[in-house]
Amino acid sequence: MDKNLPYTAEEDIDGYRLVTFGTNDGEVKLTTAATDKVIGVTNYIGAPKGTTVDVNIDNYGKVKLAGTVAKGDDLTAAADGKAAKAEAAGCVFGMALQDGVAEDVIEFLKK
Repeated sequence: MDKNLPYTAEEDIDGYRLVTFGTNDGEVKLTTAATDKVIGVTNYIGAPKGTTVDVNIDNYGKVKLAGTVAKGDDLTAAADGKAAKAEAAGCVFGMALQDGVAEDVIEFLKK
């Protein structure tokens, strides 16, 4: 079974970015805050605005970081579709499987 779903990019979206529901049905946009509901993560290619972007909805993926995380840390959405270490508030979408710092791409397990 294919674990990627095709959506239309509401904005330019880079690879390995977290996305949430867009304004219109069938569209996605980058996450901007820990309270965003994460649908999944884009593949390594990403997509320009108005084109199809594949969104990984599998239990495992890779994501670009907004800051420092350690393996085992809970992850939450951050600005520009990046992942950050989850603090007390917000929605947890996954767990880091690797250590990393801002701009690294790490593996994660979806929760």
